[in-house]
Amino acid sequence: MLNINSLPMKRIIIITICLVLCGFHLGNAQAYSLVNNVKTPHCSVIPDTYELTIADVSYTSTQLLTIANDLYVNYNGAELIDAPSNKYNCHAYAWHVSEGGNKVWIGYYTDTAEDVYWTDGSYIEVPENESTKVSYHQDGNHSAIRLNSTWYQSKWGPSALVKHHPNDVPSGYKPSMTKKYYKLASIIGPDQLCLTTQTYSLPAGCLTGNWSVSGSIQFDTQNTTNVNSVTVKPSAYSSSGTLKAVASNGLTYVKSISTCTNSIIGSEFVCSSATYTTTFGPVSSWSKTEGSVNDPFFTLTPNGNSATVTVSPGSPYQWATLKAVVNGLPISKEIWTHAIAGPETICYSFNYSLTTGETPYGV
Repeated sequence: MLNINSLPMKRIIIITICLVLCGFHLGNAQAYSLVNNVKTPHCSVIPDTYELTIADVSYTSTQLLTIANDLYVNYNGAELIDAPSNKYNCHAYAWHVSEGGNKVWIGYYTDTAEDVYWTDGSYIEVPENESTKVSYHQDGNHSAIRLNSTWYQSKWGPSALVKHHPNDVPSGYKPSMTKKYYKLASIIGPDQLCLTTQTYSLPAGCLTGNWSVSGSIQFDTQNTTNVNSVTVKPSAYSSSGTLKAVASNGLTYVKSISTCTNSIIGSEFVCSSATYTTTFGPVSSWSKTEGSVNDPFFTLTPNGNSATVTVSPGSPYQWATLKAVVNGLPISKEIWTHAIAGPETICYSFNYSLTTGETPYGV
């Protein structure tokens, strides 16, 4: 095996770059052992994956500093994140090691071993600004993780782990050609909760998870530990919540869920009577709370999914809170008797009208 520590510094840099461009492995096939325990999030075995069985290459701090300076100068401010290593390559880092997996070499003999990460649905193709993984797929045979819009991070063959701009990589990776962008597949289920409960599941049947909720959603199932799916219902309308599962593959799946807007529909002002419904039902009950507890002015007549509110002619300006319960959740609306619409202060003249538009009497 090549002893990098015995080489002059200039040769170290040249050999490191050459190895990246040529895709040559430090060591040989006898130094690696085929493994079949590296799997995608959806439990597919990654083919052509090997584990180093001999001692890894080592560098002194002086050598690493020289490599770091070389990266910074020749690759537009690229940063050395970790020393060169024969244990893992770009595909292993991007798809496995960066997610907590052990260091292996994915695609020792082939150029497509990593494809299973998206062909089995573990990751889905998305626009770049939504992605976490990048494939330099057009003859580049390179993978990276996307840190943000400016920086990627990738392992350069047996060379260093590097933080770099998207196109500032060795030319052998074909950085100017089309890239593909991926993110982890999401929890399966609707983005919005309305009336009924909904079932949400992890994106593969082989997965189980420990589930939790926050915000305006709640579980409608008893078992939320080590299960593939759960049922969820809203705890409030016109809001949102988050469903999370820490899965058996070690990854955390998160889904944002909104709850439907449900409101009482009808006039804010009541002249003699007004009818009210809800955005959707069924309504299990109607009620009201008077603004003046000792002197009620509103009469409520429920009628299933609608309700009628009446006030007596000549009632003074007053308010009440009208309430409906839909699917076990309350919604409300403030209603008022008639009022005069217009400014509180005038200079010359102003035409005033009743808010409900009726003809006044007794004036």
